[in-house]
Amino acid sequence: MKKFLTSVICLMSAVLLSAQGNSNSQLEAKLSEYCASIIGESLTVQCTETDYIIESCQESDMRQYVAVWLYTHYFTSKVMGHETVAIHIYDKWFSDGKLSFYNDMDYISASVFADVNRNTLLGMKAPSALLEDTDGNAVRIFSESMSRPAVLYFYSTDCSKCKIENIMLRNVIENLDYGIDVYAVCTKGSTEEWENVRSGALNFQVENSVIHHLRNKADNNSWKDAWGVLQTPATFLVESDMKIVGRALDSNALEQLLQMVHRKHNMVYGEAESMDFYDAIFADGTSPEILAGSADHIARRTLEETRDTMLFKQMTGDLLYYLSNSEDGGLRNGLPDFVQKQILDRSDVWTTQEDTLQIISLARMLKEVGERASVGSRIPRVKVYGFKVDGKGEGKVRRRSLRLLPKSYTHIMFYSPMCWDCKIQSEKLAERAGKEKIKVLKVNLDAMEKDHPELFRKLIEEFDLTHVPYITKVHKGRITEKYCTF
Repeated sequence: MKKFLTSVICLMSAVLLSAQGNSNSQLEAKLSEYCASIIGESLTVQCTETDYIIESCQESDMRQYVAVWLYTHYFTSKVMGHETVAIHIYDKWFSDGKLSFYNDMDYISASVFADVNRNTLLGMKAPSALLEDTDGNAVRIFSESMSRPAVLYFYSTDCSKCKIENIMLRNVIENLDYGIDVYAVCTKGSTEEWENVRSGALNFQVENSVIHHLRNKADNNSWKDAWGVLQTPATFLVESDMKIVGRALDSNALEQLLQMVHRKHNMVYGEAESMDFYDAIFADGTSPEILAGSADHIARRTLEETRDTMLFKQMTGDLLYYLSNSEDGGLRNGLPDFVQKQILDRSDVWTTQEDTLQIISLARMLKEVGERASVGSRIPRVKVYGFKVDGKGEGKVRRRSLRLLPKSYTHIMFYSPMCWDCKIQSEKLAERAGKEKIKVLKVNLDAMEKDHPELFRKLIEEFDLTHVPYITKVHKGRITEKYCTF
């Protein structure tokens, strides 16, 4: 990108020194190349880049030439979203007279284009509008929160393009039927003509989607100003967070966008690729602070900087599933706070039924389990069958009350003889016990479940035994560490 930018600036300088007629065509070619190189960037970046190009022009005639060329390029572009860049250029460089178009008609056209479209640019909140349903009742759309995406389609009964688009729209919705709301708004036509369209071309046969047939109220055309609809057909796609994600859509573009949105709303969490990703993220160390910092960074880069709610949900959901399978003590100690801050406190983000099933229910369970026998609390009043390990070796299995353990016991280890990690920790414990003063009470969970099921049930209610070995450190009857290792 920087190479393109340098070439553009050098060409602008060359034009100033040259009187040859092909200089402008060379500059236009380089500007086109540069705009193509940033087409994959966000609209915010593209706005910033066009500003930088214009600001790089030191001579006023060159600055006007480049600004007009860039405005025209984005104004006439067929790429959805480029109208945002065109309006940005108009607002910053032309609206207040910093620069001027070459004639008044171009200025008027740019002014009208900006005023008509600025309320419905990509990423903006869908404007509310007052309409009328088939029974003559007033209906205000996009005034309340939504649980799923919506298509907003404006048409008129005497529009030839609308007659074709009506059928195309119906085919898209019926073929996909992803479970959305479709607001089909008749902007012009008699009651009889409207009814003919509703029962004919726009008679949807769907199971999961809901079609709302509406028309403009006779005494209220506020929808026209709100949505900037000067001609029909006009189609918009609004996400469940009420942000506009599609505008000036034809049926093919709408179908592609609906498929993209559907994939986002039917996320799959915890796939192998995401697990490898977080393995790499936490490869250099783990702690509650590192987990919190990583989660905050994801939220900042997605929700705050780019306002990409879906990316936040995907990355945070993947992290939740990663943590649910992690046996790392540093991460598991930070899990309850992570769940509270990034999921349970963000009810404005996790809004769908799928979120409840896949994320919120799991988050609540992990938080509840993770808060059992928390650090600083008194050890639960539970009886177990276990044996002590110290420098002298292993003792006999005895019934013991955890609340009444001697102060010299520093760790409690819940394990399963069938668990490979438990064997590794037992070997490390034996090695440590032979070198230093350490006393541990080991509790065989398999034996507890088999021989003392009532005590076992009490244990799993008081401790997080979703992963073993579970090792906790105690001092004077209080828990000082959880998820320890030897």
